Amino acid sequence: MLSPEQPPHTFLMRKYWLLFTICTPIGILFLLYLHFSNTGKLPSPIEKFEHYLASIVLANVGGWLAYQIDNLLDKKISWKELFLTRFISGLLVNMIVGLSLTIGTIVFGLKATTAEAWKIGILTAFVLFLYEIFYGSTPIAIMPIPR
Repeated sequence: MLSPEQPPHTFLMRKYWLLFTICTPIGILFLLYLHFSNTGKLPSPIEKFEHYLASIVLANVGGWLAYQIDNLLDKKISWKELFLTRFISGLLVNMIVGLSLTIGTIVFGLKATTAEAWKIGILTAFVLFLYEIFYGSTPIAIMPIPR
């Protein structure tokens, strides 16, 4: 269980580990969905290892960025006092950063079709929306990080 009473490094490492254990399957599911929707079969982990690795890395980088942005916003806007403002600001900023990361990856790294780009963008927006809902509803979002 995460609690701010733990030493700061232990608390943060457990939060990062939790973030990694959530983002990694999301990245793999994105890849499985995109590959299956294009080919009608699941990608082989051996043949598509670099795709699996890229999906995992991108999902974790995106998750880490969203987490860092939300930590910064938590210091500026209180969930308790301005819930709707904090929710909308977190959602908008995370959407801008997440979709920018997605667009940058598509333009500079992936050979994605327009349909794949739309799928990735919609999935990213949906996952960020869910993340913001769960992040705002957990007691951890309200608790300060010990220094």
